[in-house]
Amino acid sequence: MASGQLEVNVRGGVAWVTLRRPDKLNSLSTGLLDSLRSTLLTLCQSPEPRLVAITGEGRFFSAGVDLEEVAAAGSPEEAARPFRALRLAIEAILNCSRPVVALLNGPAVAGGAELALAADAAYAVEGAWLQWPELAWGLIPPVLSSIAGSLGPGLASRLIVAMERLPAGEAASAGLLAGVYPTLEEARGAVEGLAAGLGQASPEAVEAALEAVRVAKRGALPLAERLEALAASPELVERARRFLESRGRGRR
Repeated sequence: MASGQLEVNVRGGVAWVTLRRPDKLNSLSTGLLDSLRSTLLTLCQSPEPRLVAITGEGRFFSAGVDLEEVAAAGSPEEAARPFRALRLAIEAILNCSRPVVALLNGPAVAGGAELALAADAAYAVEGAWLQWPELAWGLIPPVLSSIAGSLGPGLASRLIVAMERLPAGEAASAGLLAGVYPTLEEARGAVEGLAAGLGQASPEAVEAALEAVRVAKRGALPLAERLEALAASPELVERARRFLESRGRGRR
């Protein structure tokens, strides 16, 4: 089933939800995030899939919130719309009655990395990386901030303050990824294997396990409200416009 910027396929106990804006590096527009949230709400109430897996089409998992939408905003409130949609998508992940998995087919940046961390488990292909550059934009990464205490001060500072790229292998060693695979097919196989294993578990056991996994991440929800408030600023709109202008000059 395809719907504009999103495609859904259910097979082998897995509901595959694919972000389909490859020409925009799967950047997260308000429309895409609204579709993701409504799709999650539907799938999480369906009896069919054992788990929901979010992945991307093309070479990026997601480059984060759509800066073209932010730059075109006519008001600070408009600029905050995709960040509100991101908060609601994260909330839908954290409230899903099924495990939600992220499969990073490529880099995950800012809001894209936040979606990956909000998931109950994340897998990646070799060559993928994560980065949270929010601080440079006057913003904060809610999910990463909510689990920063478990990362240790060194890694947390590198990711939040220094905004370093984190290669998939190092992310796995730090516990942020459940596995890294040479090919996308092997990563998909790992997700399908996880779904098969869940077929042996009672719904009550799955629910209890999800609550345990999600305890710290639920702290992201008030932080996501703070992010939305920070995004409602003329400064963010101007930063987005300057960034897109500089990128356009670099392509000439």
